[in-house]
Amino acid sequence: MQSSKIKLFALIGYPVAHTLSPYMQMAAFSRLKIKALYIPLAIEPKRLAQAIKMLRSGTSGFNVTIPHKSACMQHLDSVDKLARMIGAVNTVVVKNERLFGFNTDATGFIKSVKTDLKITLKNKACLVVGAGGAGRAVAFALAKEGAKEVFIVDVQKAKAVSLVRNIKKYFPKCRIEASSQHSILNAQYNIDLLVNATPLGMKKTDPLPIDLKILNKTKAVYDLIYNISPTRLVKTAKQRSIKASNGLGMLLYQGAEAFQLWTHKKAPVEVMRKALKRKIAPSGKAK
Repeated sequence: MQSSKIKLFALIGYPVAHTLSPYMQMAAFSRLKIKALYIPLAIEPKRLAQAIKMLRSGTSGFNVTIPHKSACMQHLDSVDKLARMIGAVNTVVVKNERLFGFNTDATGFIKSVKTDLKITLKNKACLVVGAGGAGRAVAFALAKEGAKEVFIVDVQKAKAVSLVRNIKKYFPKCRIEASSQHSILNAQYNIDLLVNATPLGMKKTDPLPIDLKILNKTKAVYDLIYNISPTRLVKTAKQRSIKASNGLGMLLYQGAEAFQLWTHKKAPVEVMRKALKRKIAPSGKAK
């Protein structure tokens, strides 16, 4: 049970050893003089229900990362509308031992795109590579922001098709398609924003997640990966004078929103940003 004087927050996932979230959140707690601890917990999928039961009575809130973002939802008392649409929760608020789920990945992504790339998304054509948990949040966020077209590419086309079907239920005016790199190359239009939501790029030896020729049709690139900066995709885009950013901003802004949900206080974003940069430079590992 948490102390009445010190609030306890956590991150659950498997694995979590590489996470940067504790540095960011602890820096924020320190700046605002909040007596709190934030700890990463490696929870195997078979232990998820047991862990959440413990967190219900032992914490004031927690973050959720791979592979629990969808599976955790069945153990919560309430799920925010956006998180329910996406089918994934990454932030949980604990109040009177009741669990309230939110998805701050989507809003964190949009905030980062607007801040780091300085572009708006309304009426834009976007390509999302990867239809996993991160890709789901990104695709829903793009549709919610009013993107005109969202094309989703995944090596497992069935995942992309399923995601497209789900998004269409909520955003019928947005043109959503499960596409292929070949069809994107042959299309007669440009891509305003390309988002890499795959793990390709986490290692320096990884190939590019997209055909190099697609960059010739692309105006801006956002790579969700941030443990290598710049990733090969970001570096290649910038060499072609294309606006590009890694995912550090998304990590920052989703964490800041989680902090505000937990504390009802404005997050010290610049303090959190500096904490992240200290840990990641020059080649740190990341969440």
